[in-house]
Amino acid sequence: MRRAPDGAGLGGEISLGESRARTEPALRAVLDAQRGRLAADDPATYRTWLALVRALSAWKDWEAARTEAAALNRRLREHGDGHPLRLAAADAYCHLRTRQARAVPAGPARADEVKAIHADAVRIARAALGKHRDLNGDAHPRTVLARFRFGDCLIEAGDRATGIAELRAALRTADEVMGRDRPRTWQLRLELAARLTDGGDTDEAEQVYRDAAAARPRLLGEDSPLAAKARDRLAHVAQRNATLSHRVKRRLRGLAEQPDVTG
Repeated sequence: MRRAPDGAGLGGEISLGESRARTEPALRAVLDAQRGRLAADDPATYRTWLALVRALSAWKDWEAARTEAAALNRRLREHGDGHPLRLAAADAYCHLRTRQARAVPAGPARADEVKAIHADAVRIARAALGKHRDLNGDAHPRTVLARFRFGDCLIEAGDRATGIAELRAALRTADEVMGRDRPRTWQLRLELAARLTDGGDTDEAEQVYRDAAAARPRLLGEDSPLAAKARDRLAHVAQRNATLSHRVKRRLRGLAEQPDVTG
């Protein structure tokens, strides 16, 4: 059961795992109550509005999610670029567009549609990064997270080399600014490793997971879900590397056993 953000006393428990027919009216009721009792511009109201955007995205109602996200961003812009929820709203928008692109059936007929969706996500992520750089500079946690999202959007859009470079740069800054042993920094490191795995860079990813599996219990405790995630991913990537290594060795043996026909 997940609580709607800041919904205590304004709507009770809301589970995003329940049916939309039950959850969406409850979430909107919390939002309406907060607008009436707190204020339309109260941070708690904005967080519930953001939760609605994420819920609509999870239900794959892309147009409704985009409509709410656009309205939320317009309202937040009225408070200036430094509003603390601007990054979260931009992140939610990029995430829903990425999910939407993945949901489009594969095929040349829909290629332009997918390209346009990714371009939109990259545009929003680039703009958010630029605003954070202007306001806070590169050495700020919010800028780091915005840069990480930008790199992720580039990878989804097909520019893997540039995207990975952005993720690496963001992580280097996170190590310096947020601290290498901070849980959030390790989370970014695991996300980079996942992207490396997706692209076939499993050797580097395995080393990241080994480092995380060793460090996370010390930092968070053996029973931490994040530590367990690192161990699970390590097991998966190590098995994948072992399988790949076996196939490569078998292929090399096969080539070595072939007769020399060059002479």
